[in-house]
Formats: sequence, structure tokens, C-alpha cells
Amino acid sequence: LIAPKQQQQQQQQKDDDGVMVVSEEDKEILKTCVVIDFGQRLSLWREWAMAYRDLSETGESSLAAQGVFETLRWAEQVKGATQILFPDLLEGGGGGSGDDDKEGNDDEETMDALALAVKDRLTRAASGVVLDSLSQLNEK
Repeated sequence: LIAPKQQQQQQQQKDDDGVMVVSEEDKEILKTCVVIDFGQRLSLWREWAMAYRDLSETGESSLAAQGVFETLRWAEQVKGATQILFPDLLEGGGGGSGDDDKEGNDDEETMDALALAVKDRLTRAASGVVLDSLSQLNEK
């Protein structure tokens, strides 16, 4: 399991219209990768990944916490996958309830605790390996 830093998405190239694009090298790498996303941070990779699942498209840590174990089991069973990739759940925001205006939601500290718990579980599954770019997979 590999945990790429959120900067990976920001380091991607942009086309003439300013739209993010994935390099040909990264597309090749992603062909054998399973992507576990959070808040659509790595959704750009969906088209090229061997398999893709988002723990919570809206970045709700409570939903991510509910599905993290089942998603890890699913990811480990994808035949032919060589790596499992996921973003840093706490970088660039996230970890919230996704709807802060509704009454009855857990307070921000509880939601941050849930995001920390999900990040901890994923990081343990990745044996603490963190990447700055996909190209580092070729160096291993």
C-alpha cells in the first residue's frame, strides 16, 4: 500500500485551458493501481486507475470512517493491482461533516478525530509509506 501526498494532484500538468491533465508516465503507473479517494481529491486519476473508490465524495469523515475497512478489503482483492493509493486526508481541508450548518452534527473536533482515525488506519495499512509523486513508484 502506498499513500501519495495531496501535492501530487497539484503537481500535475495543466493543458492550455488550465485544466489538470495526467502525464503519460502517470497513466502507465495508474493502470496497475487501486485508488482509494477522499473528497474527490484524486478523481483525476479515476479514468486511468485499475480500480477506484471514494470513501466520501463530499469529504465527510463520518462516511469515510464507516467504509474504510470494507474499502481496504475490496482494494486488496483487486486482481493484478500492484499498489493502493490514497490522498492525505487532512491536507487541503477535509475531515468535516460536509454540512456544517445543520444542527445535530458532531462538532469540528469530533469530525477531525474521525478523519485522524481514518488517516491512521490507511497509513498503518500503507506501512507509513508516503510519496510526493507517482514517479517514485518506479524507483522502488
